[in-house]
Amino acid sequence: MKENLTVIRESYRKMLAPYYEKKEIDAIFSLAVEHVCGYNLTQQLMQANEPVTYANIAELNHVLNRLKNHEPIQYILGQCTFYGLNFRVNRHVLIPRQETELLVDQIIKNRNREKFSVLDIGTGSGCIIISLKKNIPDILAEAIDISREALEVAMNNAFENRVSVTFHHADILDSSLTLNSYDVIVSNPPYVRELEKIQMHSNV
Repeated sequence: MKENLTVIRESYRKMLAPYYEKKEIDAIFSLAVEHVCGYNLTQQLMQANEPVTYANIAELNHVLNRLKNHEPIQYILGQCTFYGLNFRVNRHVLIPRQETELLVDQIIKNRNREKFSVLDIGTGSGCIIISLKKNIPDILAEAIDISREALEVAMNNAFENRVSVTFHHADILDSSLTLNSYDVIVSNPPYVRELEKIQMHSNV
């Protein structure tokens, strides 16, 4: 007899209880089901007691095993949502945080014109500059990162979200670096101190 989503969700709750709160486990499970089965939240509720295919059961169990090894769900699925847009993510970039949407929101709401220049320092996945360009198409958007791997992720995200951003591979701390003049310079670098890393959950 095939398992259903209700049974599989209980397995997630039981196996992940040492690492996450129940509400967070359910949110993670919903993301996994949407990715593996293609069901949105409404469909998940409607299909909760219907049999799940063996292939999807195997994939959901694979996701569960990786979660038990403290991998963030965003890295497992290879994507996340930020400011209503989809972004690819991997180990070369930090996972965009919901709080960072406030930064994007402030720039969008407080602008006094449609055309201005923006530089995103340490762009990572490109979530900030791409979200700005998507919502204010006339801005001149540029971004810098020291990591070539991160820039590759950001460029792919710009392409998939159909926006034009100029990316630069550079170290912002390099004294020989010459920058243009920009109307807005934005940056949201890692802000966790080395001492704090010791106290963090391994799935962060």
